[in-house]
This record gives sequence, C-alpha cells and structure tokens, in this order.
Amino acid sequence: MAPNISSEWVLWCRRWRKTSVLRPRSRESQYSFILRCGLWLKREHPYVNTPADWSVEICASFIAAVGRMKVDELALGTSRGQRRSRRSGEPMMPQSRAHFVYSLRRFMIDCENWGWVCLKFSPARHLATPNTPLFRHGVNPRVIDDPVWLKLIWASLNLRREDLLSEIHYPLSMIQAMAVLWTHAGLRQNERLRLTTGCITPQSDDIIREDGSIVPAGTLCFLKVPAGKTSRAFVKPVSAVVKMFVECWLKERPEEQAELNDERTGEKVRYLFQYRGKLAGRTVINRTVIPILCARAGLPGEDSAGSITSHRGRASAVTALSSVPQGMSLYELMQWAGHSTPQSTMHYIRIRPTQLAASFVKADRISHMISVLIDHDPDTFSLTGPAMYYDLGDSYCTNPFWSNCPHRMACIGCDFNLPKKSAKSLLIESKSSVRRYMEEVPLTSDEKAIIERDIQKINIALKKNP
Repeated sequence: MAPNISSEWVLWCRRWRKTSVLRPRSRESQYSFILRCGLWLKREHPYVNTPADWSVEICASFIAAVGRMKVDELALGTSRGQRRSRRSGEPMMPQSRAHFVYSLRRFMIDCENWGWVCLKFSPARHLATPNTPLFRHGVNPRVIDDPVWLKLIWASLNLRREDLLSEIHYPLSMIQAMAVLWTHAGLRQNERLRLTTGCITPQSDDIIREDGSIVPAGTLCFLKVPAGKTSRAFVKPVSAVVKMFVECWLKERPEEQAELNDERTGEKVRYLFQYRGKLAGRTVINRTVIPILCARAGLPGEDSAGSITSHRGRASAVTALSSVPQGMSLYELMQWAGHSTPQSTMHYIRIRPTQLAASFVKADRISHMISVLIDHDPDTFSLTGPAMYYDLGDSYCTNPFWSNCPHRMACIGCDFNLPKKSAKSLLIESKSSVRRYMEEVPLTSDEKAIIERDIQKINIALKKNP
C-alpha cells in the first residue's frame, strides 16, 4: 500500500471490506473511495488515523475538499505507477463527488452499526451529500430520439443472419431475443442478463379492463424479473412478441449447460442468455446488439443526445408508456419499471417537445381570455342583448363591445366602468394619494388641470359605488 496512507486507516478499510455484504463491484468501488480518503487525511490531518478520530470539523473540511477536488487528485498507486485518466486535472464530475461522500458515510455508519467504534458525530447528518450543483447529479435518463427509437424497434423485430457484423458472435436467435427484450421490456442491463429459462409465462386467460373491454388471451405475456438493485423479484406484462423470440432462442439453447450461481441471491439457476457454459458478457448490448441494430436500421451509433446505450433504451421504453394518450399512471409505471419509490420513476416521465408546444398553444390562448358575467334578467336587456359585465379585476366594464374598445386600458373615467364594492377603499386611497401629490409637489397650471380631471373621474367612480 502507498506510504502516504496511514497503515492504521488501511487496516480499518480492509476490515470493512472483509465484513461488507455489498455486491463485489459495489464493495470494491467504495473500498477504493475510502482508501483515497486516507490520502487526504495524511495530507491535511495526519493525526487522524481511525474513524474514532473524526470530528464534525473534519467532516466539514472533507466535504469542502471534495467540492474543490480535481480528477486524479487522490489517485491510488499501483505496481505500474499511478493511472491517469483523460480528464486528469479537470474538475471532478458531480456524480463522483457524491459517490465519494456517500462511500465515506456508508463506511462510518457500518463501523458504528457493527459496534467497532463510537463516533463523535452523526454520519447521516454531518456527512450528508450537499444539495448543490457541485454534488447534485440526480438521475438524467437520456431518452433516444423518437424516430431513431422506432427504427431500432423495427430492426429488433427484423434481424437477419447477414446483419451479424462478424462470424464470431452469439447465435442469431440469442441476439434477436436480447434485442427484443431491450426494445420491449424496459429492463436494466443486470436484470436482462440474469433472466432465467423459465422467465416467460403466457397470458392464458382473457383480462377484463375496468371499462368492461377485454384483452384477449395471448395479447401479452408475463416476464419474471429477477431481484434488482431497488426491488425484489417481480412479474411484469410485456408484449407477446417477446415470448415468441425468447422461445425461438430456447429451442436452440444448448440444454447440457450446468447451472450457475446467481451473483445476487447465490441460488443455482439456468440463465436464459447462458452460452457454452458462461453467462453473456455485461457489454453485449452496448458492444454487440446495439451496433447490429443500428446497422440494420441504417442509423449511426448516436443521436442528438449522444451515444445509444443500454440504459437509454430502458429510459425510452419507460418514457413511451407514460407519454402516450391514456398512458400508465405514475404508480403503475413505478411497478412496471421496478422502482422502489415514485421519485425514481418521475425522472423517466418526460414531456415531448411537441406535446409541450401543443399544451402551450392551448394554455396561451386561454390565458388571453377574460371572464364575462351575463345578466339574464329581462329588465336588463337592451338592443344588443342581455347585460354583460367584463371582469377587470377591481371593476366591471358594461360596454358590450369591450373586446373592440380602443381605450380598454383607461377604464376608471369611462361611463361604462362599474367599480366593485371591494374596490372602494382602493379608490379612496388613490384619491388621497393624488391630493397629497397636489399639496407636496409644485405643479404647473397644465399639470394641475390634469390632476383635477383625475380627481373628478375618481369622484364619479365613487358615486357609482356608494
């Protein structure tokens, strides 16, 4: 280990690493972050070697340092020297800053919960991730452009053997099943790869909707999704076309393959995308399936928002179900996407620009309208019809041709203007302020004449509203 990290801090980090029950990748990532905290401690607080030595002031100092941290500023050395990224020396991304703080907070909470130490501070409070742009990365699923996404859906349903980009590939039926699940099931990458051979169940009975209409049997199928990072295993409805392509692959899938251990549950399972005794690689969607689909559809590997990736396909599938007319509700979408909270699902609900523009035109047209009260008492009828009162806020306009009146903005002295009773105090206050203006400011004869006419108009309005 690097000499610029306290050996005692390294022992604490290794002890946490051996005890943590996080998934291997998550555990190693957080282990790397808390080791790098040791680099900062050795440089800024060399007397702090254990979690018990931390104080509220050191927590504040650490968060401030992370807020100013550069890429590779706290890089761990290897036998080949320090690894440098392409962004070395640039400001750290918000997601990395947040992960840095989260890893230390998780480490401190675990150490205290396991009875290893009694801390002098509250990790949840004093190591909370600041709600500022430097740390706030949130979730920003970049939906694939609609024309591109529709072409990718078509391509997933119409792959041919000649579309394979090389001879060294998984079987075509396996690629087709992966592609259709990517475009139709809205799964996370890990969930898709961990599907089992018995994940598909057909819709054997008719489904009666609340409005009495019927969804005939065979219209859809049910997909059993394995336990993910935020939910237990659950079942979701998907299009029947998914069942068709999955069954095509199952007919070709070699049966003699041994069961493998599920990395999350530890159970022995037969993976759907298991080939030659091994589970398909994590990058198969991004590096194999998506390039094949783009080539089949005649598309580049990116759209207006950047490269087309596995998770962007999930975002597009989830967003499409919420943005269509009579789409799924927030709670239904949360269940279908496998989210634990509605807040996570809200990130996927995007209003398309065209839908937003149409809503704006409708709202903008209404925003220029004005309320009109119509008196249907026969005694109030005139040659133009029933009496009409245009609501101007503090008064009504009784002019039936108000919308065409060229003096709509100067209503106070108009014979058609009828002040509301609630506006009497405002008129009196306006009259009082005008009188003060006349007494305190020397005016010319022309200015006095204008003010006197204003007072006369206010008096007329007050007489209308005794």
